[in-house]
Amino acid sequence: MEEATVDAYDESEQTAGFYTVLEDNLAVPFSTDVLGMRVQRTLDRDDSIRVQ
Repeated sequence: MEEATVDAYDESEQTAGFYTVLEDNLAVPFSTDVLGMRVQRTLDRDDSIRVQ
């Protein structure tokens, strides 16, 4: 988190920094468990990610 937000001045810049760190470090496609089922996910350029 600190790496993503260290130079951010407001929430918008914090969000952009977080997404940049995700983009640089998240290996796709990836597999994970969702509701007990194994799934594989790929991301396309037009896909969006919601982080809550």
